Amino acid sequence: MRTALTRSVWLISRRLYGIHHEGVRFASSTPGSSSIPSSPLPDDYTVNGGDDSGPSGVNVKSIGRALEAYLNEARNHSKMIAKERVQYELGKRHLANIMGIDPNNITQQDIDKSIEYLFPSGLSDPLALPVMKPPEEIMPRFRRFTFDDEGRPASSLFYTIKSNFYKLLSDIGIKTARLMQYHHEMILKNVDSKAGQELILSGSAWISKEALNKKLNEAITDEMYAQLIIAFDYLCSLPFASMERDFIFEYREEIASGTGNRLFGPQRNTIGATTGIGSSWTCGCRC
Repeated sequence: MRTALTRSVWLISRRLYGIHHEGVRFASSTPGSSSIPSSPLPDDYTVNGGDDSGPSGVNVKSIGRALEAYLNEARNHSKMIAKERVQYELGKRHLANIMGIDPNNITQQDIDKSIEYLFPSGLSDPLALPVMKPPEEIMPRFRRFTFDDEGRPASSLFYTIKSNFYKLLSDIGIKTARLMQYHHEMILKNVDSKAGQELILSGSAWISKEALNKKLNEAITDEMYAQLIIAFDYLCSLPFASMERDFIFEYREEIASGTGNRLFGPQRNTIGATTGIGSSWTCGCRC
């Protein structure tokens, strides 16, 4: 037991102070205490068979499925952005030569005016107009996570793979619990929960799954979308839900304004549409 304690003390001092000398000796009750062997001692942090020559060039002791997927996605996104950046720079030089502008001094404003001049369009929707912008502004943004010195992600939702979606669900749950606690406090104070606290949702609807995918920058399934809508509906049904109106309406869209003839279709006056005024004559003869 004395020898095991001596080895433990030496190992702790080596980790804390970085003592790597080979002849370190510790006092012992027995005459002629032995020296600590110079060979490295195995510990809990030693990984057998680990090497640094991986495809990502990062020394990863144990990598999970979520971390591997994240590294692959980050690598593919970087390659895609680099490829699109090369094409954008090449197209910018061609556009400058067409418009007679110095390729080294052309600005994004010059590019927008040139595209508008070369491709005139009467469409009013900005999404239908041709554009030429840097890939960082057009391509979907990739959310990068931060890691500590040990390679662990700073976000606790990293291993869910859909961190943005589950963070939104967590926010809904936190706000739901907060409203329920506030409602309980108002009951104890005999305050009417319906006095000017109703949340009016008429004239709006929840955003579609496609819009939610774009907003969260994640691809969610139909089951995940249904789970989110159920959580939102329960939050809206609580008393004092109007306190979270700004948060709720971030995920709703107006449907009342701008409908026009959408409900019944374009109306058309059919009176006289298929009638006309004309004259005709017939010729008769006797046989």
